[in-house]
Amino acid sequence: MPKELAATGNAEKWGSTLAVGTGPYQLVENTTQKTVLSRNDNYWGRKGAYETISFSIVRDDQLRLEQLKQKQIDATALGIAQFSAMLTQGGTLNDNAQKQFDLVTGNSFSSSFIGINNKSVPDVHLRRALYFSVDRSLIAEKVFLNTVDVTGGTVPPGMQGYQSLQQPQTLFNLELAEAELAKSSYKGETLEFVVGDQAGSARVAQIVQQQWKEIGVTVTLTQLDMNGVIGRILKGDAPLYSMYLDYVFSSPEPILFNVFSSKKIPILNLWFYSNPEIDKAIDELMVMPLDKSRVRAAEIEQQVMADAPAVFLYRPRPVVLQQKGMPKLTVNGHGFLEF
Repeated sequence: MPKELAATGNAEKWGSTLAVGTGPYQLVENTTQKTVLSRNDNYWGRKGAYETISFSIVRDDQLRLEQLKQKQIDATALGIAQFSAMLTQGGTLNDNAQKQFDLVTGNSFSSSFIGINNKSVPDVHLRRALYFSVDRSLIAEKVFLNTVDVTGGTVPPGMQGYQSLQQPQTLFNLELAEAELAKSSYKGETLEFVVGDQAGSARVAQIVQQQWKEIGVTVTLTQLDMNGVIGRILKGDAPLYSMYLDYVFSSPEPILFNVFSSKKIPILNLWFYSNPEIDKAIDELMVMPLDKSRVRAAEIEQQVMADAPAVFLYRPRPVVLQQKGMPKLTVNGHGFLEF
């Protein structure tokens, strides 16, 4: 236990005005509406760029943008609903926005997907048909103005040197999807697609519903809040569902273990995926030397994708606007700003 916490009278202050850490900033205040940090001049590394940083909790995307325009705040994440007003079709700032703001973006360790309950949808040919009939690039363009990176798997490329064998730009293949559907036992029954309330999910679901309809698969959409979706996933009561994972792992191996090993059903193996060969391969991967494990991890992910336990769609890139002329912020793979 930190001595500061054990000291008389400090228990009530813990986490609000008192914390123990080793970073470039120290806690001044923390409430449900605001967090204030001050620069730690005794920090051993690179000193923070700002003397004071104040984080305000403003949940309304449009209100935050208006505050930014009025220079009441210095930076904010841009909500999807505001993309069209501030960004070009290529995901860069439009001419008007460039006059006042700079764009901050980067890679992320997030994975957005359509999960498939492999017990409810056990037919691998049907799952493959769903996987290959989704035009991920169209979703990236129409919903997110190309501020996302399309994916075919779940491990973030570049993580600890990881190089995926998936080629996401080639995965949209209607001929292959129709061939897989013809091999399946699907007879036209309606599948339920449970859709969460995260930004863009409803629009993505509508696009995918139409794309599946074009190959002959009928899907009905059920809209729930995030807790409702998670509850149905964990009960095994969501045949298809929209979801995302923000990885806190720092390397590919624990990601593969947590999301594809049958030992991790239903958390984080949300798709109830079970393949004894993959289980064995992942167990061996976890004790493999690093110089071999990265290559083997990519091979395992490719093997899993052949079973299509989910339709992996995209990695959202952070989209942050900051006032022009201030020191350029950076954002790490976990979506945290670095000052």
